Amino acid sequence: MATILVVRSHELGHEKIRELSEQIAGKLAEKYGIEWAWREEHLVFRHDGGADGHLKPTATDLEISIKLGFMLSMFRGSIEDSINEQLDKLLG
Repeated sequence: MATILVVRSHELGHEKIRELSEQIAGKLAEKYGIEWAWREEHLVFRHDGGADGHLKPTATDLEISIKLGFMLSMFRGSIEDSINEQLDKLLG
């Protein structure tokens, strides 16, 4: 099982980063069919294909942690690259 951990600093504030986290989750749901929900201050998600994780937005950072199952672990590099590319666009 492979794990992806990405932490990015931002200056958007807590409310704006929460909204952005929902936008990210919505795009992932459309593109990959993930299911997501808020659990306290974590946006948790899972995919039946073998991935689960969370987005943890704070006033200064956004943490994304994903555990990949065996089949998806082969694509770890491209998945992480895609996450970083999207965060570059969204966070500037």
